[in-house]
Amino acid sequence: MRVPTPAMRCLSALALTAALLVGLGGSAWCHPHVWISVETTVLYDKGAFTGLKHKWTFDEFYTAMAIEGLDKNNDGVYSREELAELAKVNIDGLKEFGYFTYPVLDGGDVKIQDPTDYWLEHKDGVLSLHFTVPFDKPIPAKAKGFAYVVQDRPSTSPSCQPKPTR
Repeated sequence: MRVPTPAMRCLSALALTAALLVGLGGSAWCHPHVWISVETTVLYDKGAFTGLKHKWTFDEFYTAMAIEGLDKNNDGVYSREELAELAKVNIDGLKEFGYFTYPVLDGGDVKIQDPTDYWLEHKDGVLSLHFTVPFDKPIPAKAKGFAYVVQDRPSTSPSCQPKPTR
């Protein structure tokens, strides 16, 4: 039996993360189920909204697969340092999808920058990805029509559309 190396485990985690991200919000037959709880805080500084701070908590099944082999010192604790490479893989994989973060102002898209302050935390048996998505330009707090959504864009693939029921 071949024992997977840390690099192979990281690539496996990347593949699963990519599958997860492609399929977020799609139908069950399109992707494996990975559940994510999302907490988002609007960042405010000097009278303006400056970005969004996310905490995405993954389910225990994804967590178990993703952390396999990452406890380098075998102490049973997954430190930020041990999870840093996986955090980078997750953030790099999310770029293609705009970090599933869609702020708008008066119906128009708000441009975002690449995430800052990203890291993974393993607590209570689950992984949480923390990251901040800064806006390109601050949005005055008095601006009308500011909103955001964190979601997958609906798939246009016919195989991922809901099947009619009889």
